[in-house]
Amino acid sequence: LKKRPFDWLRLSDLQAYKIGIVQDYANGEEFDAMIKKGLLKTDTAPSDVSNLRKLLAQRIDVIVIDKNVLRQLLITEPGLQANRDQIEFHPQELTNFSMHICFQHTERGLAMRKSFNAALEKVDIKKFENTYFKLTDAAGSR
Repeated sequence: LKKRPFDWLRLSDLQAYKIGIVQDYANGEEFDAMIKKGLLKTDTAPSDVSNLRKLLAQRIDVIVIDKNVLRQLLITEPGLQANRDQIEFHPQELTNFSMHICFQHTERGLAMRKSFNAALEKVDIKKFENTYFKLTDAAGSR
């Protein structure tokens, strides 16, 4: 929350906070290991939306959430839209999972992979994301 400044550099810095996590989500090996060892205080929710509501109600200090998921939820969830200016995303990454797409190991699948990879190289992902969220936000505020 913007009104409750928060900063961290190392995972050990997070020990001072009550952290909202989503049930059954992986949050990085080291972070998850610290939870299992009882080194981090966590509060488990069934969804990111639940965590955001708890954060806004100040029942937890911070939450673990993907930046794009946060952006999407703040635009599309009616109960969060009015309070979205209160929420701030910390630039320090907890983890960065790679994303994979799978194709069948057939002649057609390999051709699709080649075509997909060629098209992906032409896309400015950051520009695409920003355009998408601006358009989504504009449509949601109508």
